[in-house]
Amino acid sequence: MQDLVTQARERFGTGVAAVSILSRDWQYLIAASGTSSRTYSRRMSLCGHAIITPRAVFCVEDARADARFADNPVLIDGAQARFYAGAPLVDAEQFALGTFCLFDRNPRATFGAYEQMHLKQLADGAVARFAALRHDG
Repeated sequence: MQDLVTQARERFGTGVAAVSILSRDWQYLIAASGTSSRTYSRRMSLCGHAIITPRAVFCVEDARADARFADNPVLIDGAQARFYAGAPLVDAEQFALGTFCLFDRNPRATFGAYEQMHLKQLADGAVARFAALRHDG
């Protein structure tokens, strides 16, 4: 999984790329490039918004300008993430496990259809790896 997030960070030119798994209360980064943080409260998680619409990429070009995130300490304290894009990790039973996500300190004007398609492909690759692990062990 680490190779996928490293590839994504380079391909999209973001500060962080990660694969996250979400529980009811927490977000866990099971693979990440560009951050050493691994656990976040789901209340502060942008990924929690991304899993609501399976198969669609959730994009926030500038989180500081988005009212949904105005009081989020992850964004306010140090501006760790102004740009965010997340593709849900959806298993064969259509359950959203988490996201394949990108973060950057700088906002972006757009995250177009081509980039969204590539992010979805990376998310599908992560789900395929989860499925392979399930069947192997």
